[in-house]
Amino acid sequence: MTRIEIGPEDLTAGMLRLCRAKEAGDYKSVEKKRLRLPPAGARGILLALKDWGHKLEVERRDGEGDDDSDHEAPPVTFKATARDGNPSAPDPEEDLGGNYKPRVSAEDAAAKKQKKKKRRTE
Repeated sequence: MTRIEIGPEDLTAGMLRLCRAKEAGDYKSVEKKRLRLPPAGARGILLALKDWGHKLEVERRDGEGDDDSDHEAPPVTFKATARDGNPSAPDPEEDLGGNYKPRVSAEDAAAKKQKKKKRRTE
Protein backbone atom coordinates (compact mmCIF):
# COMPACT_ATOMS: atom_id res chain seq x y z
CA MET A 1 0.00 0.00 0.00
CA THR A 2 1.70 3.11 -1.28
CA ARG A 3 0.55 6.71 -1.18
CA ILE A 4 1.92 10.12 -2.10
CA GLU A 5 1.31 13.00 0.31
CA ILE A 6 1.63 16.64 -0.80
CA GLY A 7 0.61 19.34 1.66
CA PRO A 8 0.72 23.14 1.29
CA GLU A 9 4.15 23.42 2.95
CA ASP A 10 5.48 20.55 0.83
CA LEU A 11 4.23 22.22 -2.33
CA THR A 12 5.92 25.49 -1.39
CA ALA A 13 9.17 23.62 -0.64
CA GLY A 14 8.94 21.62 -3.88
CA MET A 15 8.82 18.31 -2.01
CA LEU A 16 6.47 15.36 -1.50
CA ARG A 17 6.28 12.46 0.91
CA LEU A 18 6.16 8.91 -0.45
CA CYS A 19 4.65 6.51 2.13
CA ARG A 20 4.39 2.74 2.30
CA ALA A 21 2.44 0.81 4.91
CA LYS A 22 3.83 -2.64 5.65
CA GLU A 23 0.60 -3.75 7.34
CA ALA A 24 -2.88 -2.47 6.55
CA GLY A 25 -4.25 -0.28 9.33
CA ASP A 26 -0.98 -0.17 11.30
CA TYR A 27 0.16 3.45 11.25
CA LYS A 28 3.36 2.56 13.12
CA SER A 29 4.61 0.42 10.24
CA VAL A 30 4.49 3.27 7.70
CA GLU A 31 7.82 3.95 6.00
CA LYS A 32 8.21 7.48 4.62
CA LYS A 33 10.59 9.08 2.13
CA ARG A 34 10.80 12.78 1.36
CA LEU A 35 11.46 13.41 -2.35
CA ARG A 36 11.43 16.27 -4.82
CA LEU A 37 8.31 17.04 -6.80
CA PRO A 38 8.34 16.23 -10.52
CA PRO A 39 9.73 17.08 -12.96
CA ALA A 40 13.03 17.40 -10.99
CA GLY A 41 12.20 14.48 -8.70
CA ALA A 42 10.43 12.17 -11.14
CA ARG A 43 13.37 9.80 -11.43
CA GLY A 44 13.82 9.66 -7.64
CA ILE A 45 10.15 8.79 -7.19
CA LEU A 46 10.38 5.99 -9.75
CA LEU A 47 13.54 4.60 -8.13
CA ALA A 48 11.95 4.69 -4.66
CA LEU A 49 8.86 2.87 -5.97
CA LYS A 50 11.07 0.24 -7.61
CA ASP A 51 13.03 -0.19 -4.34
CA TRP A 52 9.72 -0.83 -2.59
CA GLY A 53 8.86 -3.68 -4.95
CA HIS A 54 6.85 -2.04 -7.72
CA LYS A 55 7.64 -3.49 -11.14
CA LEU A 56 9.15 -0.56 -13.04
CA GLU A 57 11.70 -0.58 -15.83
CA VAL A 58 14.07 2.03 -14.45
CA GLU A 59 17.73 1.42 -13.64
CA ARG A 60 19.84 3.21 -11.05
CA ARG A 61 22.66 5.23 -12.64
CA ASP A 62 26.26 5.42 -11.37
CA GLY A 63 26.48 7.70 -8.34
CA GLU A 64 22.71 7.74 -7.90
CA GLY A 65 21.68 6.80 -4.38
CA ASP A 66 19.20 7.47 -1.62
CA ASP A 67 21.35 10.26 -0.18
CA ASP A 68 19.69 12.96 -2.32
CA SER A 69 16.13 12.26 -1.15
CA ASP A 70 16.03 14.76 1.73
CA HIS A 71 17.68 17.72 -0.01
CA GLU A 72 15.44 20.72 -0.27
CA ALA A 73 14.31 21.68 -3.74
CA PRO A 74 14.16 25.32 -4.79
CA PRO A 75 10.91 26.93 -3.58
CA VAL A 76 8.01 27.04 -5.98
CA THR A 77 6.75 30.49 -6.89
CA PHE A 78 3.25 31.12 -8.12
CA LYS A 79 2.25 33.94 -10.46
CA ALA A 80 -0.64 36.17 -9.55
CA THR A 81 -3.51 35.91 -11.99
CA ALA A 82 -6.48 38.07 -12.85
CA ARG A 83 -8.62 35.64 -10.84
CA ASP A 84 -6.61 36.51 -7.72
CA GLY A 85 -7.98 40.05 -7.86
CA ASN A 86 -5.03 41.60 -9.66
CA PRO A 87 -6.42 43.11 -12.89
CA SER A 88 -2.94 43.76 -14.33
CA ALA A 89 -1.96 40.08 -14.03
CA PRO A 90 -2.36 37.80 -17.05
CA ASP A 91 -5.54 35.78 -17.46
CA PRO A 92 -4.66 32.09 -16.91
CA GLU A 93 -7.00 30.97 -19.70
CA GLU A 94 -4.99 32.91 -22.30
CA ASP A 95 -2.01 30.54 -21.93
CA LEU A 96 -4.04 27.33 -21.99
CA GLY A 97 -4.17 25.05 -24.99
CA GLY A 98 -5.09 21.52 -25.94
CA ASN A 99 -7.39 19.73 -23.49
CA TYR A 100 -7.13 22.56 -20.99
CA LYS A 101 -8.54 25.25 -23.25
CA PRO A 102 -12.15 26.13 -22.33
CA ARG A 103 -14.67 24.67 -24.75
CA VAL A 104 -16.60 27.92 -24.85
CA SER A 105 -14.83 31.17 -25.63
CA ALA A 106 -15.36 34.21 -23.41
CA GLU A 107 -17.34 35.93 -26.19
CA ASP A 108 -19.65 32.93 -26.60
CA ALA A 109 -20.21 32.77 -22.84
CA ALA A 110 -21.07 36.49 -22.73
CA ALA A 111 -23.50 36.11 -25.66
CA LYS A 112 -25.15 33.16 -23.93
CA LYS A 113 -25.60 35.22 -20.74
CA GLN A 114 -27.16 38.04 -22.76
CA LYS A 115 -29.66 35.63 -24.35
CA LYS A 116 -30.67 34.28 -20.94
CA LYS A 117 -31.02 37.78 -19.56
CA LYS A 118 -33.12 38.83 -22.55
CA ARG A 119 -35.43 35.80 -22.15
CA ARG A 120 -36.02 36.63 -18.49
CA THR A 121 -37.03 40.23 -19.25
CA GLU A 122 -39.52 39.21 -21.96
